[in-house]
Amino acid sequence: MSGRRQADQVERTFAWISKYRRCVRDYETLPENHHAMIHITMIMTMSRRLTRTVFHHREDRIRAHVQLCWLALLLLRVVENATNDTWRYIRHELDRLHLVTLATPDGHVAQRSALTAGQKSILAALKLPEPPRFLDFTVPSD
Repeated sequence: MSGRRQADQVERTFAWISKYRRCVRDYETLPENHHAMIHITMIMTMSRRLTRTVFHHREDRIRAHVQLCWLALLLLRVVENATNDTWRYIRHELDRLHLVTLATPDGHVAQRSALTAGQKSILAALKLPEPPRFLDFTVPSD
């Protein structure tokens, strides 16, 4: 990233933070509290930016957007009904599943974390097979 572009991003971030009065004024007496307020400010800013309305001007794009939203909602409802759980819990549980890649001079391997009981029950309710434990082995060629 170029230096000017990075400086623009930093300036924009400061502008977002300065919209919140508690971050501009010296209300916080402890540095930890001020640091926490900056985190809260950025969380609120990014969540607002991620959930803002998308405006499309062409009819085909509007139709495609509506269809994608409808399909996503349908998929959520199918998963909720199959598991008898809320999407919030399901997403939280599946977000705990991680993939770790270990790279050494002898090659690399990708391994997923062990499944929890909640993850196993979600996969079983959806009739999905358990993902493989090891996903990728690569040995360097001599």
